[in-house]
Amino acid sequence: MKRSMEGINGINFVDEEESKAKLKKKNMLNELLELQKDFVSKKRKLQAAKQRRDNILGEILFLKKRRRYLLKSQSSNVNSERNISHLKNFNTESEVPEEERSNNGDDATVEAARPAFTSTFNLVTY
Repeated sequence: MKRSMEGINGINFVDEEESKAKLKKKNMLNELLELQKDFVSKKRKLQAAKQRRDNILGEILFLKKRRRYLLKSQSSNVNSERNISHLKNFNTESEVPEEERSNNGDDATVEAARPAFTSTFNLVTY
C-alpha cells in the first residue's frame, strides 16, 4: 500500500508525483509515436527515392547499350555504303579510255567466255 505524505499545506505529495510521472510517460509516449510516424514516412520516401534511382540507372544502362548498338550499326552501314560507292567508283575507274578501246568486237566475245571470278579450282587457259 502506498502511503501518502501530507505537506504543510495539506497537499498529497505521492499523488502529485504519480500524476507528474503519468504526464511525463504520456508525453514521452506521444513523442515516441510521433518519431515512429516520422521514421516510417522518411523510410517510405527513401524507398521511393531508391526506386526512382534504380529506374533511372536502368534507363541509363539501356540507353548506353542502345547507343553502342546504333553506333555499331551506323559504322557498319557507313562501311557498307563506302564499299558500295567504292564498287561504283571501281567500275568507272577501271574502264579503259575510249581512245585505247578497239571496236573490232573480238574482245567482247573472249571476255564473255571467261568466268567473272577465277580461283585455283576453275583455272581456264585460253
